[in-house]
Amino acid sequence: MKETAALGVDIGGTNVRLGVMSPDGRLLRAERWPMGPRRAVREFAAELHGYIDQVLAGSGDITLTGMGIGVKGYVDYARQVLAGSSIVNTDETYDLCGELSRRYGLPVVIDNDVNAATAAEIRFGAGRRHKNFVYFNIGTGAAVGIVTEGRLMRGADNDAGEMGRCRVGDVGGPFRVFEVTVSGKGLDRDARRLAPEYPDSVLAGLLGDEQPIHAERIYEACRAGDRLARALVDDMTRLLALTLLNMEFLLNARLYVFGGGAVGGEWFMDTLRGAIDEFCEQNNIRMRRPEVRLSELGAGDVGLLGAACIALDL
Repeated sequence: MKETAALGVDIGGTNVRLGVMSPDGRLLRAERWPMGPRRAVREFAAELHGYIDQVLAGSGDITLTGMGIGVKGYVDYARQVLAGSSIVNTDETYDLCGELSRRYGLPVVIDNDVNAATAAEIRFGAGRRHKNFVYFNIGTGAAVGIVTEGRLMRGADNDAGEMGRCRVGDVGGPFRVFEVTVSGKGLDRDARRLAPEYPDSVLAGLLGDEQPIHAERIYEACRAGDRLARALVDDMTRLLALTLLNMEFLLNARLYVFGGGAVGGEWFMDTLRGAIDEFCEQNNIRMRRPEVRLSELGAGDVGLLGAACIALDL
């Protein structure tokens, strides 16, 4: 008897990941390709066909039940249209799901990447034991999925949880866009901006490289005692701690689950916990500390699992 599975397509700012997932959440096959420069969605779709064909050809004797697409951008969920994105030039007249459905003979559904990852957390991760939590994705950008009573909060326009767009800072002073600091892209930008102040930093030696300085490299340098990396991590975790505490006052979620390519493992969670405790003590905030932890699904895999997961409900 053939094994059934769903195909997940996770389209991020850095990589395109495809995976074949069993109904119980096992990744049977996974592949990755670089996202490449921004281009028209129709042009990207032609490349996507090749990726899908390659994964299907190597997936053995399985029966696919559906395809789910998680993409960084704004998805009109009711119309199932990618209406805006920072990584491809969108065209609301182009029916990506319809084209893929006709080509592969499968039902296809699309949602933004963080909503998709949150769906995986509900089904296979934190949602198995908790009805209320926030999934916090830190990758090229930053956003959250809010789960209340076991259901994803979408908002009126499927746009709830866009934490990265929020402005943060002191009243009367300069404001920052949240994901300009709390994201992989933000860490790279700030490393380049501050490097002249830290000429001895190992990160300064990477500035001539056209490739971004990845979060993992910054975290590695921080653990090794690099002062520039330490300054970057401290700024990021303090801002994240303040934001998370404000969210806890508002949502009373108690649990904040972290995933995404720019999350730095358990060491990062310990650093964030320390920043939360320090902020509460310095500002005499008496509250039950919110729990922060890594996604059980793997910080790097949750987006791909989520993309496949939304196809299971078709």
